[in-house]
Amino acid sequence: MLNEFKQYLLGIGKSENTALNYCDKVKLYFKWCLDSFGSEPQQLYRANVLDYISYMKTIKRYSPKSVNNHLSSLRSFNEFLIFSGRQTELAIVKNDFMKIQTQYANPCTVEQKDVEAFRQRLLEGGNKRDFAIVTLYTYTGIRRSECVNLRLDQINLIAKEIYVVGNNEVFELLQSAYSGAPEKMDDTSIKEFSIYSLSSCGRRTPVYTQKRKKAEGVNTTQLDAIVDYVASYCSSKGVARLSNICLPPLEDYLTVPTNLGDYTVESIPLGVYDDPGSQYQGLAHFNLCDDNTMIIGASQIGKTNLIQSIIRLISSKYSPKDAVFYIADFGAMYLKNFETLHHVGGVVTISEGEKFKNLFKLLTEEVQRRKARFLDCGLSSYAAYREAGYTDLPHIFFVIDNFSAFKEVYAEAYEDQFVYLTREGVSCGISILVTNASTNGLGYRYMSNFACRLSFRCNDAGEYMNIFDRCRMQPKDVPGRMLCKLNKELYEMQSFIAFEGEKELDRSNAVKKFVRVGEITGLRWQDVDFEKGSINVNHTLVYYNHRDERGTYFGINTPKTKAGCREIPMISGVKEAFELEREYQRELGIESKSRIDGYENFVFVNQYGNVQHHGTLNRAIKRVIRDCNDRVLLENDLETKPVLLPDFSCHNLRHTFATRLCESGINIKVIQSVLGHVDISTTMDIYVDVMSETKKRELAQFDDYMQQTRQ
Repeated sequence: MLNEFKQYLLGIGKSENTALNYCDKVKLYFKWCLDSFGSEPQQLYRANVLDYISYMKTIKRYSPKSVNNHLSSLRSFNEFLIFSGRQTELAIVKNDFMKIQTQYANPCTVEQKDVEAFRQRLLEGGNKRDFAIVTLYTYTGIRRSECVNLRLDQINLIAKEIYVVGNNEVFELLQSAYSGAPEKMDDTSIKEFSIYSLSSCGRRTPVYTQKRKKAEGVNTTQLDAIVDYVASYCSSKGVARLSNICLPPLEDYLTVPTNLGDYTVESIPLGVYDDPGSQYQGLAHFNLCDDNTMIIGASQIGKTNLIQSIIRLISSKYSPKDAVFYIADFGAMYLKNFETLHHVGGVVTISEGEKFKNLFKLLTEEVQRRKARFLDCGLSSYAAYREAGYTDLPHIFFVIDNFSAFKEVYAEAYEDQFVYLTREGVSCGISILVTNASTNGLGYRYMSNFACRLSFRCNDAGEYMNIFDRCRMQPKDVPGRMLCKLNKELYEMQSFIAFEGEKELDRSNAVKKFVRVGEITGLRWQDVDFEKGSINVNHTLVYYNHRDERGTYFGINTPKTKAGCREIPMISGVKEAFELEREYQRELGIESKSRIDGYENFVFVNQYGNVQHHGTLNRAIKRVIRDCNDRVLLENDLETKPVLLPDFSCHNLRHTFATRLCESGINIKVIQSVLGHVDISTTMDIYVDVMSETKKRELAQFDDYMQQTRQ
């Protein structure tokens, strides 16, 4: 019978060794039956099996694992007897097998001192991991699987709690719905299927496929339809939409806002920065008074524009008594446009060596003079001097555009003086702003004195490491995008466009408009000589938009150069316009009530007798343009807006006047005098196109004269 049992085991897939092992254990059972009952059994009886289990536990003292192995052999033998028809019922059930845990001591019989002794033995052995595991097992009752999967975030040391996730999850088969199907389908009752032909090599080829047809003209998916429905429902019920997870990226083009809020010369907003970690975008304020500023970036990326923004924002809010600029323009000489601004003490180009020498001498002597002044007042710095209430010393900003050119031409003669200014100037109220294409021209001797550092896109990515230690960021490759440090954190920001315009000529005109606009608003009636037929230009009206205790106010600035003070002859049309304005004010009873720095009786005032802001004049021009274009559009029944009057400002009219002067053949020196240009090259550069046409016309006249002479 044992041979038949062996063949049965081999037949159900057991190995040779396993079959022999099972047969040996069955032989031991036969031997126990022979010794106990005097004969070998022909089938298994449950009572005998239970006695045999007790025999193995108490007499033989088999381990639970060995007992289970013997029972597994007898269970297979029992199945063999049923399979061969020798027996009909099972004599061994699942509960007869011993649980392995029973080999461990009963917790009820283990005392506390035994547990502590065991833990102490582990601790003395230096095995901290086993000590922790035993402690968890002993005092939490945690399972082995739960202990293995325990995470640090599940342990709360403060609350003295352990959050344990059990293993009693229920897993069910789930089929998710497909949301990408069309919203509407034709023949929805049709079941989709495909018929394939199978080749001899096992390749399937589709023979016939039946699919549901989409509704004509419908491309919306079910998901899109649900999203649209929910959005429409929320909109109709007034449910506000949640904010996006991320803010939109910074804009590539930012103009100076009309209302920048409350800013000071110690905190100037130069652009908008992005803080992704805090999900915040706001104005980036910089303190240009307490630190020297270094601006690095590739060519045509926005360095000079940033300088223009600084000049515009400071000069728009503070008078020359508060802030002054000295500019060394060694770049494209675009900053030369600010030379006539009253806040600018002078603009030096790279070819003006003597002028540059005097500038350094002036700044060096100013540092020494201010130190002596502070000493007399018992103060140590310019900040303390202003805090004490003294206002006689303005803050000086020394700007060097293109530092490499300065170092190449003037470093040998002025290097020590420049280092002296960078080191001592800040405490004396003299801040230095430097622009350069790279840090190669700025050694450690210079860079250590520049605390405020700004970087546009650089040609070499290693520049960011030189400017900002351990920098892994790079700004986007668009003009005006830069990296800056705010509160010791590195951010990306977009700087403002200083002056708007599609072309550089438009931006240049905007600069000149910013500089010159106060000449006409500051005219007084005594400056208009009707008898001589002339206008005397000798001052400028400036508007200061302070947002502190001084508020907003107008001021008077006098021209810095002789060219700024000039007498302009009035043509008949101009004289008639002044007479009409005077008659208009008499009829309405309008009188000038403004008194600004001793100046009064202004020509251009509003209905209340107050001086006009330059923005008011530009808005009036825009209203005229709008009304004129709308009238032509209405009268001619046009669908598209006619280009009758393009958009322009007060300063464009100044250029129109100068262009007409050039076209009429007036001497260029006369034009220079009328416009108030210090350098005739400014007049020539701006109106070079008109002058070229004049040259052609004059040479044509000369050609006619020469031909007549030959005849």
